[in-house]
Amino acid sequence: MSDAEPDSQTVDQFIVYGAYGEIMHQFQLLELTLWGFLARNLKSGITFDQGVAKVERWDATTFGKLWRGLRTQDHWPAGLVAELDQAIEARNFLAHHFLREYFLVVPSEEHREDALTQLARTGGRLDAVMARLDEHARALGLPDDDELDEQTHQAIEALRPTGWFTASSEASDDQSPNPAARPEAEPDAETGGHDARSGASKYNLGQPHSSSAQSAEERVLDRMSEEQIQRFMQNFHDVIVPQLLHTADTVRGTAAGLQSITTALAEFYSTAALIRDAWSHQILNVIAPALLDLPPKLMRATGPPHWKDLTDEELRAVRITATAGMPVTWIPRTSILRELLTADAADQLTVLDTHAAAIVDDCEAAVSQTRSGTFATLATYTEEAILTYQAGHTAAAQALAASLIDTLLRTTFYKPTSKNFQYGKVRAAITEQPSLLPQVIACLPVANALETFHGHMQVPATFNRHASAHAVGTEQYTPANALVSLMLATSLLRQAHHAAHEAPEDDDLA
Repeated sequence: MSDAEPDSQTVDQFIVYGAYGEIMHQFQLLELTLWGFLARNLKSGITFDQGVAKVERWDATTFGKLWRGLRTQDHWPAGLVAELDQAIEARNFLAHHFLREYFLVVPSEEHREDALTQLARTGGRLDAVMARLDEHARALGLPDDDELDEQTHQAIEALRPTGWFTASSEASDDQSPNPAARPEAEPDAETGGHDARSGASKYNLGQPHSSSAQSAEERVLDRMSEEQIQRFMQNFHDVIVPQLLHTADTVRGTAAGLQSITTALAEFYSTAALIRDAWSHQILNVIAPALLDLPPKLMRATGPPHWKDLTDEELRAVRITATAGMPVTWIPRTSILRELLTADAADQLTVLDTHAAAIVDDCEAAVSQTRSGTFATLATYTEEAILTYQAGHTAAAQALAASLIDTLLRTTFYKPTSKNFQYGKVRAAITEQPSLLPQVIACLPVANALETFHGHMQVPATFNRHASAHAVGTEQYTPANALVSLMLATSLLRQAHHAAHEAPEDDDLA
């Protein structure tokens, strides 16, 4: 093995690939842990072949689809579903975008730092999620690898190619297969040879690019245990090295053919560079500014009247606020809407409390416009819910509003295609909508209201349709939740009426 010092770009790529491989390995472990929860549903008496067939189907299922089948089960502790949602979203970004974004930009120390900072942050959060998931698995009685019998442990260990990893770096040029014939590395004076960084220093992972403050790769390695470093090196040997060898063989086998097209490729790339430069100018100076300006213009042109006077920045905040669970379509009036768009979750409750009477008046005015037409009956019940709220019976108003929301979803916005109406599918359909059109934004708060809730779970403090139906109590039935439920029922009703009677014929509800 050559002792030549690798150039800094090679080291950068090795470090980023290494940290990336370690985190993707952790995501694979996360997926396998979820298999354990799937295994809870296997029927007693299942044969070995039937079990293998099940596992093969799990293996052929995408990570996201696998999780969607698990997330609605009723055993998850409070908050863990949301953490796993975010973990899988991060995994998809890493799998499909991260390396492309990192290696398509001009190589620089800044980009390396950004890439490693993202990986370090993701790794820390993933460790925390894995710890919670393992704790929950133990609470449910799922077996751990520590419970495997000795014979199974030995069979697993026999699969590990440990010999290559236990050799010292000083003996790397020694071709002898006997590890005992190679000299041992001297132990570190302070750690007794157990420095968690030792595996990194063998492969030039810990060398800073300057004498300035600690670099991002050093900060990543400081977080890595000796076991993690060894696991990374095993992944590198098992996956990356064979791929590199295969690539080298392919290149050698096709070298002659490549030489014959070198001139043509050079001409092609020269032309492509001119096209790229022209398109880069067009994208940066014409297309990108137009795209950035399009969403506010589209929302202002197609949205309800109280959006017309919002600034571009406020219009960009409309979808964010709706996604967080606050109705923003058709109601409330623009002045109150502005306060909601700029407030955090806690301050939004203050805004609702301060302007409760005005917001209810806005709901009443919006519902009055739906008294004739397709939704006249639902308008009558919505007005009854408003009158009930105004009379001080906020709990009764919330219960009726929750039923109205459910009815509008089933009959208008998300009609079931089968006999069963599945809230999980409705919630998924809402969250996957990228549109900025008002008919989509009107439904975004529904996703929050349909968060999974079962009787053994902690009752949510924000408005929740399931808790309103099945967990009557002071935790769910609050004046703030009653007002949000009225706003959401009003917003959906007014949007449904608009789509049915006022919008162009091709305006779709969903």
